[in-house]
Amino acid sequence: MNKNMLLMFCILSLSVLISSPLLHAQDQPQSTIYVEVDYMKARPGGDYMSLEKDIWKALHQERIKNGDIVGWYLYGVKFPYGQNTDYDYVTVTVYNDIAKLEDPYKQIEAMAKKAYPDMDIAELSKKTAAARDLVWGEVFTVTDEAIPGPSASPAQFIAVNFMEVEQGKGAAYEEMERELVKPVHAARAEAGDMQDWLLLSRMAPWGDEYEYQYMTVDLYGSWENMSKDSFGEAWKKVHPEKDMATFYEKILETRTLKRQETWQLLDYITEGDIAASE
Repeated sequence: MNKNMLLMFCILSLSVLISSPLLHAQDQPQSTIYVEVDYMKARPGGDYMSLEKDIWKALHQERIKNGDIVGWYLYGVKFPYGQNTDYDYVTVTVYNDIAKLEDPYKQIEAMAKKAYPDMDIAELSKKTAAARDLVWGEVFTVTDEAIPGPSASPAQFIAVNFMEVEQGKGAAYEEMERELVKPVHAARAEAGDMQDWLLLSRMAPWGDEYEYQYMTVDLYGSWENMSKDSFGEAWKKVHPEKDMATFYEKILETRTLKRQETWQLLDYITEGDIAASE
């Protein structure tokens, strides 16, 4: 797929752990939650942060009011960093209706006029293109979570784990995460060592070319909590009869951790924020 086709795909079907409100920024928590992750590379001199926070955030707010999305999050990639990284920002957009993904910006011109009556949408498009490159976009569904229910505030830091799972082993992998790992993270959250944990399954794009099929997201309220190594202690509490080293081998049999990244929350807007301000 060439660059223009990829860009078209991302614009048409897509809008970068995410916080617990990702899963709960709506009134029907049993409905399927769809998470768009867009990876952005800022261009020198383009003032990308200002563009997202001062202009696009208000447009996403209008999208929420219109019922198109339920939340939008902007993350900076803390690790890895440097000139050789493919992207340095990630936007995450949350939907509770798959139909909204067909043409997510169908009414963006009308929304722009509402938020900024004097704005030229063509000029905004030029500024956006000059400020960043949309490197890649993908969609996940939320498969599981450690701590059900809304959190008081979104996680400030998230560890995003990109998991490769062999074809035909998805069910076994999900069972492993649900039975072995999820309860440990729930115990860590209850102890105040982390905020939550999410399991995401890739919906699109799909195929053998893509090196990971799942994400797990570890959510932390502070950098201090993220730095704590409390998994082993929580494992002993949750699985006192299970040797962690032995079962870690079982975990490795179901998936390969392709990489882990650390993202820091920079800005966000959700249904709850809008409701609280009205």
